[in-house]
Amino acid sequence: MTTRFITNLILLICCVFGLSFIQHYIAPSTKFNLTAWKLQIPGPVEIKDLKDYACPYFYLTPEGFMHFHLEASEKGTTPNATHVRDELRNLPNWKIIENHELSTIIHVNCKMSDFKVTIIQIKCVTDNGENVPPFLRVAVEGRNLYAHLKENANSNKGAKILLKSNVDNMFFSVNIKVKDKILVIAVDDSEVLSKDISYWVLNNHFKMGCYPQQSEGIFDIDVKDMVVN
Repeated sequence: MTTRFITNLILLICCVFGLSFIQHYIAPSTKFNLTAWKLQIPGPVEIKDLKDYACPYFYLTPEGFMHFHLEASEKGTTPNATHVRDELRNLPNWKIIENHELSTIIHVNCKMSDFKVTIIQIKCVTDNGENVPPFLRVAVEGRNLYAHLKENANSNKGAKILLKSNVDNMFFSVNIKVKDKILVIAVDDSEVLSKDISYWVLNNHFKMGCYPQQSEGIFDIDVKDMVVN
């Protein structure tokens, strides 16, 4: 077995059991309410109980930030995915006839000059529990923040909408609200998108974290605040 394989195996074991042989990691649950979330990390591994859980992919920094750390070249994707992820999944599913909101303050860092990483999703499932591509994907691409949004119920690809330019290496806030079948996105307290989404009928849930859209690069994402209503 190669040294890299052994290293990755040890890391996987540490993450499954929330252990580290090298460094003590503080659990993000000591500051953030994660009772309605689960974590998906390379392996793939799914951690359903995040109380007191931390690992090299997911921990609380000394500054009190919830930190996601991921090397995009790692193996172990979730089913039907091309790239690995280090991502939280909000457990409740909901329809767009209900009122739901996610607010966060987030910082994205990657040393590559050009990169693509998804930080927030409204992911979808059918009534039979089948996963389908996300209705909304918010991503940092080429240092700018974009929304990828399905514009009708039958589209496989959606519109790409610029939300804010030059967001790399800085904290910025994102608020996503679904109310009365209207999707509203605000960045740094400024509304940048409002759209009638009454055409969308599937079940939905929020996802948030680090989901690179590439197979190279090291990503570090800090979350200063995260609230779901």
